[in-house]
Amino acid sequence: MTDFYTVPHVRNFPFKKAAKKIIDEYSASLNLLAIANDEAILVENDALRIEYRART
Repeated sequence: MTDFYTVPHVRNFPFKKAAKKIIDEYSASLNLLAIANDEAILVENDALRIEYRART
């Protein structure tokens, strides 16, 4: 279980504006973690990291 909400597609067309709107609207009341399509959230025990995968 995590203590955050994921906001996907943060830098990716055509969802960029919608992700920004979600962040603007809810970041004051929710713990949001925004990621792009080439990123993944990895959680292991109490450790959290965002992995980036470069496009080939």
